Amino acid sequence: MKRPDTDPATTRGNKYLLDQFKISHDPNPEVRATAVPIVFFETRKQGERIFHGYGVIKNVKLVTQYTGSGADKAYFSNYLFTFCVFSMKKEQEGFDWSWIEARKQAAKDKNFLSLANALAPKEWKFWIRTGDLEKVRRKVYGRSTSKKEEQLPTPGSADDKILNQIYEYYRKKDNSKAHSGDFEFEGLAKEITRLIIGDACHDGWVTKSSGDGGYDFVLRVDIGTKGISQVRQVVLGQAKCYRQDQRITGEAVDRVVARLKRGWIAAFVTTSFFSDPAQREILEDDYPIMLISGKQVAQTVRKYIYEKNITLQEYLDSLSRDQSFKSPEDILKEE
Repeated sequence: MKRPDTDPATTRGNKYLLDQFKISHDPNPEVRATAVPIVFFETRKQGERIFHGYGVIKNVKLVTQYTGSGADKAYFSNYLFTFCVFSMKKEQEGFDWSWIEARKQAAKDKNFLSLANALAPKEWKFWIRTGDLEKVRRKVYGRSTSKKEEQLPTPGSADDKILNQIYEYYRKKDNSKAHSGDFEFEGLAKEITRLIIGDACHDGWVTKSSGDGGYDFVLRVDIGTKGISQVRQVVLGQAKCYRQDQRITGEAVDRVVARLKRGWIAAFVTTSFFSDPAQREILEDDYPIMLISGKQVAQTVRKYIYEKNITLQEYLDSLSRDQSFKSPEDILKEE
């Protein structure tokens, strides 16, 4: 039971955490290097623990709490600790437990200290050098990632049949098994993106396959009425006609993101799905990119051909094959 007459700074747990807080916020990197990484687990049931990352103490606040109730209620002071959980993006969300083992050995034998420092995660090393917690913390975002099953149509459904037909159509257009039909699929990807954005989207072009420079098509979003009240934004698109079991990785997304300039947005269209690490990277770094997976491709196409009363074959055959070497900035000048 908590005692009102006990100094919270003298209790064993609080004293240890307060010492760690002081070390973690010392301006000297050599002192910060001695900070103990705090590892976080969640226990859902006996014998089952889920690893949630590692970090250090960010803030400490003295608060008033109480124990008991009614006439037996007694107030006491205690510490509220806020922790900074480090990002593990640069480690591909992996955690090397040999670092923790080396830290334990270094506490007993200083000869293990250099090994422990070498095994430390990149984010930890950056924090030791700079002391900047904001640049290494794991960001919590409002949007969540989508599982593979949520990004693809239900097997055997109408959308699943359409998606398979789209894939087979473009697979026959290209002999490459690794990236089947990407070259021809770019035209459909551009149209799907335009339809999803809506009336504010100005049509653009598909880039030449020999020099796309990291993007496959260009569109434009017009915000406001014409004249000085209108803002125009370039949309760079990437298209991948993959099998449904072939995921889109972060490296593929990075390629189009790297071409974005200030005020531009991106769209990535695929017949497959986006990996969880790729989605997390986009959310954590606030990349302005639309992820359009196989399910949305099928739904958008099915709705369009229904409204136009045409077959899927007719629609795909009607798409323009025109390509351009123009610069993305050129679309800002078009009427």
